[in-house]
Parts: sequence; C-alpha cells; structure tokens
Amino acid sequence: MILKKVILIMFLMLFSIFFLIFTYNSASTKRPRLLYQVYLDDQIIGKIESKKELESYFEKEGKKIKKTLLEYTEDIEKQEDIVLINSLVDSKKSIEKILEYINVEHPNVSSDVLNIIKSSTIENLKANLDKIALSSEEEEYKKKYIEDYSIFSHTDDFLIPNGVEIRKIYTYNNDYSSIEDIYNSIQRLKTTSIMAYRVSIKSEDKIKYVYTINKKIFEDALTKTISTFVGTDNFKLYINGEQVKIKKEGEYIDTIFINEDLTIKELKCSISEKIYTDSDELSQYFLFGDKENSSIYTVKLGDTVESVALANKVNVEEIIMSNPDITDKRNILSINRKIVINELNPKISVYVVKTLVEEQTHAYETIKTVDESMIAGYSNVTQKGVNGKDRLTFRIYSVNGQEVKAETISKEVLSEPINEKITVGGRYIQSVGSTDIWKWPTEPGWHISTYWGWRTHPIGGYREFHRALDISIGHGTRVYAANNGTIITSSYTRSYGNYIIIDHNNGWTSLYAHMSRKVGKVGQVVSKGDVIGYVGMTGSATGPHLHFETWYGGWWSGTTVNPLTLRYQ
Repeated sequence: MILKKVILIMFLMLFSIFFLIFTYNSASTKRPRLLYQVYLDDQIIGKIESKKELESYFEKEGKKIKKTLLEYTEDIEKQEDIVLINSLVDSKKSIEKILEYINVEHPNVSSDVLNIIKSSTIENLKANLDKIALSSEEEEYKKKYIEDYSIFSHTDDFLIPNGVEIRKIYTYNNDYSSIEDIYNSIQRLKTTSIMAYRVSIKSEDKIKYVYTINKKIFEDALTKTISTFVGTDNFKLYINGEQVKIKKEGEYIDTIFINEDLTIKELKCSISEKIYTDSDELSQYFLFGDKENSSIYTVKLGDTVESVALANKVNVEEIIMSNPDITDKRNILSINRKIVINELNPKISVYVVKTLVEEQTHAYETIKTVDESMIAGYSNVTQKGVNGKDRLTFRIYSVNGQEVKAETISKEVLSEPINEKITVGGRYIQSVGSTDIWKWPTEPGWHISTYWGWRTHPIGGYREFHRALDISIGHGTRVYAANNGTIITSSYTRSYGNYIIIDHNNGWTSLYAHMSRKVGKVGQVVSKGDVIGYVGMTGSATGPHLHFETWYGGWWSGTTVNPLTLRYQ
C-alpha cells in the first residue's frame, strides 16, 4: 500500500515537471512582433507593418495624380481645339482653309482632332468632333481637378503630411491596418506634403510667410519687383557694377536694399498652402498683396492711360505695373479693352538712394522801379533780362518708387542771370493776377519730389489725391507769390504747417504750405514775385519743401488744377 502511494507521488511529480517544461517552451516560442503605430495629430489611427511602405504609397498616389493631371490637361487642350475648329466651320471655312489656318496659326493642335479633320467632310466635321468632345460636366470636373492639383506637376516629392507620426511598437497583437486604409484616413484630414521653400518676410514685430516651389522663383520675383521700381536696365547696370558715372546730367543709383528681413528655408509643405510656381505671380503679390481692391475697367471712347488712372483713383505707374502690355502713359487704348486696376500694396519695402544731377534755368529777377507818374499796370523795360544756368546735385530717397526725401548736395553756377529792370506805374498795386503768365514760386535749385495725382501718403500710408506739387529746395530759401492777388489766409495747421492762401481775384487761388516762416498778413495785396515766406518743413513733411496748390473757382470749393499745366515766366 505504501509502495503504491510512493509510486503515485513520483508520477505526479514527474507530470508536474513535464508540464512546467512544456509550458516554458511554449511561452518562449511566442515573441512580441515589431509593428508601427500611426498617429494623426496625436490621435492613433492604426498600426502598419512597414513605415517605408506607407511612404512609398504616398509617392505612388502622388505620381498617379500627376499622371492624371497630365491626361486631364491634354483633354482640356483638346476640348479647346474642338471649340476653335467648330468656330472655323461656323465661319464657312473649307477643310483646306481650316488645315491652312492650323498650319500657320495653331500648329500644336491635338493629333486626334487633326486626324478627324483630315478624314471628314465639312458637312460632318462637327458631328465627328462631337464624338471625342467632353460633356460640360466632364469639362467642369477636369478643370476643377487641374486647379486643385496643379502643384503636383511641379514636383516628384510626394510626402506624408506634417502632423503624422509613426512610432515603433512591440506587440503580441497581430492585428494591423492596410496601407490603403491608413492613407485614406490621413487624406480625410490632411493633404499630401511636398518639398518647397518658405520665404519669411519679417518687419518689426510682424512676420509673413510665402511659399515657392524653388529658390529661383523667389529670386526672379524679387528681381522683377525691384526692377518695377528702378527699371530693368537700371537694375542690371547697378547689379553688374556697370553704371556710367555722371558727367553733366543724369542719375546714379547709390544703393538699393530691402527693409524687411528676408530668409528662405526648404521644408515639407502641405499642398493646401498657396505655393507659388510662377515668378510673375509672386512678383504681383509682392507689389499688390492679395489684391483685395482689384477690379477690371472697360475702356471707353476717348480714354487715355492718365484718364483711366484718375477715374479709378490710382496713378499711372500702378496701371503700368498691373498691365505689363501697357508700357507708357502715351499708349493708345482700344475701346472695350479690359484693364486691371490695382492699388499698390507692397509686401516688401524697396529702398533706393540715388544721386541726381540736372541743369536748371536760373530765372532772372525783375527789378522794379516805381514811377508814381505812371498809371499802375503800365511798364517800361529798361534792361532786358537773361536767364542763367545752374547745375544741381540732389540725393533722392525713395521707397517703392515714391520719393520721400530730396537733399540738395551741391549747386554749381554755370552762368549768372542778368536781371531785368523795369519801370512800373505806382499809383496803386494791381490786385488782379494775370490769367496767362505766372511766376515759379521758389528760387532756382528746386526738384519736384511729388507730383499732382493719386499716391500713397509717405507718412500715413493711406491713399490720397495729392492736389499739389511738392517742390524740394533748401531750408530757408524764399517763397514767391505766383501772381498778383490778395492774401486771404495766413495760418497754421497740423497738416500744412505754416501756410498762405492768395486769391488772385480772377477766379484763381494758390496755396503755399510747410513754410518755416510766413511774410504778409490777411488782406495784404501782393504782386507777382513778392516774397511771402521761406521754405521749411512745418506740419506733416518728410523734408524741406514747398507744397504748392493752384485752384480755379476758389480754394477747396472750386477745381484743383495741376500747377505744371500753367505757363511760367
């Protein structure tokens, strides 16, 4: 009995030992498996076997889209060919004439369309073309596809988007997702990324990002933008160090720089971003921003570039920048032509400092001797005046094509003027000004820094109609009454600074602003050429200059007139 118990106990012990050995061996053969957990914005969307396989799938799908894009583009071009040929049929052209037209004017017509033309009669040509034409729904769908995925045609790098993270995991759970399912899950929330370049435009505390498909597009766009403000030829000469030194007259660019901090970096970029693939388009953005104020103007009979600019509250330069085929304000505009209207809204600041040398007529002064025996209004020239000539050197500062400051560097007298001597009647001062001859309101040595017309205010940055000439000249030089008249205002405002208004008592009024000091009181009668003040920069001004306005019909209540259209002595 005892022997049986011993044998039973030994059997149970051996069974336990074998069970433990078997269990250990079974557990040791089941090892954890390497998989990849996929996160989208920190949320788990599944597990995959291979990270590389997912990357390859994005590349494969991107190339598939690129191929489809090419096919759809060919289909749309073929559709345009069909529309063209149908219009030629409607204009009663024969097959021979259509083929002749294609050979000369449209040699890249689709081979499918060309074969149909050659195998058709004029009677069944349109019907045969309809067999390969797109329906309106197909055309709309393919155009939309091209618009949405056009960026794919500019790259071969199709990448997993930002926000997707793939982490290694070891698991005993063998469940995993298909690559296609993971791809579709990502695409529902994110778009494919590509390698592109991000341009950072940093100004003070603000930073703006612009994306380009490659560096060259950015560099070309920057060159075109700068050339817009300084001229293509001038910029090339400046860059190549080939500017001709000034001998007698001319200008010389001293320096050009961008005020903002520009940096460019290659990175992975979502195709949902606006990625520029054309330097002209990027240059237009640098000039006009997002064109929120853009519009189209249809030319009417009698329109000129200048009248279109005036009617649309832009300047001539803005018209030329927005319409590359308009090269000069003298270009003739055809009726019904469409003109793009954009207000300059630069995203970069192109600073230009240049030296300007010009010869100017140094007008002679008229020295009057009053003869009380002569009736006022009568005069006698006793010595004829002869104008002199000066050579002036200015340093001009401009931002985005607009002058903000002009400094007189030097003045060389080439020939002295001979003053005119005249005896005038002195019984009274004629308060009625001439409607024909005016006097330039400053001494010689001036430079016009801002013309009459639309501009962006150099200090405030807002759009305004500049109703004057800004005549830059040295601080403290004399300001003359441009015509006989009566001083009706002698005052100061935050904008004009010290200013005087003269009523010429013949329908005309003139205004003189930013003076350092005024001469004359309200009610005083002045003659043409009388000193009424001295040049300064009081009020809102970026440098010493005379702000000179002329009006017909009363100041502000009448019509502003470009002072350059008047005739000066």
